[in-house]
Amino acid sequence: MRPWISVLLVAFGGALGAVARHAANEFCHRWIEGKLGRFWPLSTLLVNVVGCFAIGFLMAMFRRGELSEGWRLLFVTGGLGALTTFSSFSFETLMLARDDTFALATLNTAANVLLCLLAVWLGWWLGGGK
Repeated sequence: MRPWISVLLVAFGGALGAVARHAANEFCHRWIEGKLGRFWPLSTLLVNVVGCFAIGFLMAMFRRGELSEGWRLLFVTGGLGALTTFSSFSFETLMLARDDTFALATLNTAANVLLCLLAVWLGWWLGGGK
């Protein structure tokens, strides 16, 4: 596959994933939070769970040879990359745990959660958040 085709597939998938993320935000805001009130960041949970299911399903197909590299770039790298990066984190952690490297899976989980929370706090603080 030519490199520019790969870039186009990822870009188009990213556009689809970003629109899907926006649609999830709107759906949760209008139909759920509008009726029940905002009690939880529901749209984030929704896209993370859907994205994690999708990456597991699609990567299983890819590893069996039932999904081509082009479709993987479109749906996994582009689409799920824009929808949620939590799916990538979850898949990579599962692969660490599956390969009997539970200590690395645990370290990956702790590092992602703690360092990302620290980075958000630091960015918030440096940006003058109150």
